[in-house]
Amino acid sequence: MLKESRKIYCKWRTSVLLVSVLLLLWTGVIAFAENGPVGRGEKVFEAKCSSCHTIGGGRKVGPDLKGITEERQRDWIEAFISNPEKVFASKDSIALGLLKEYKITMPGLGLSKEDVSAVLDFLGTKKSAVQTSTTPSNAPPGDAGQGKSLFMGSKGFRNGGAPCMSCHSVAGINLLGGGSLGPELTRAYLAYGEGIVSVLTNIPFPTMLPIFKKHPLDAQEARDLTAFFKEVAASQPQDFTLRVLITALVGFLVLMLMMWYIWQHRLRSVREEMLSLPAAAGKRGDMKWDG
Repeated sequence: MLKESRKIYCKWRTSVLLVSVLLLLWTGVIAFAENGPVGRGEKVFEAKCSSCHTIGGGRKVGPDLKGITEERQRDWIEAFISNPEKVFASKDSIALGLLKEYKITMPGLGLSKEDVSAVLDFLGTKKSAVQTSTTPSNAPPGDAGQGKSLFMGSKGFRNGGAPCMSCHSVAGINLLGGGSLGPELTRAYLAYGEGIVSVLTNIPFPTMLPIFKKHPLDAQEARDLTAFFKEVAASQPQDFTLRVLITALVGFLVLMLMMWYIWQHRLRSVREEMLSLPAAAGKRGDMKWDG
């Protein structure tokens, strides 16, 4: 009986030891997968790249990256991701072609050489994978009315960002439109589609980064603005220059008329008193007037 108990105990101990070793090996495999080059590349892609690119999910703000490691030379991709401004400045034909097609330049992401290499390793293992938009399918829809309020500044952004209207204009917001520092956005939805959500939540434009880096838009605000852009996309873009000039001219004329109306009697009493002085002095003989 004692011998059988010992055998059972030995078998149980061996089984536990074997399971423990397998668990440790499995944990090590998972840890290596997460912290190795491919796992690191996936994390970097999700954090830095997925707002503008998909892998097999179609065009977004930028091109679909499925098969990019086969389409382009690795050295070129590494140089482009590491310092896109330098590649554009060199008049690289591929970079200029991308700019012509997508209308925006890729911003510098501040990635280390190791991060860039890891991203390419990750992309190389996902040649047939499909990654769709990062916007959750169960996310609440955007509200065009709220988006218009955010654009015009009648409703402030939660994180204190400047209203879109201070730099951009869009059809139908008011008589004089908005700012002219940035592009006119009436047709923005036709160019980017739902990808506007990703653009606004992870802004890639160099002129906007200093403004919104510390005041990012949240996902719902991005969806509301996207709904507003979708609503106005069917309108014709408007040039507000002539309206501004006419309004300025009319305002100037109205101001001049108001000044004339208010001031026309302002000095009359003073003038009448001054004109009466020579006549009174002449009667007294105090003053002589020639001619």
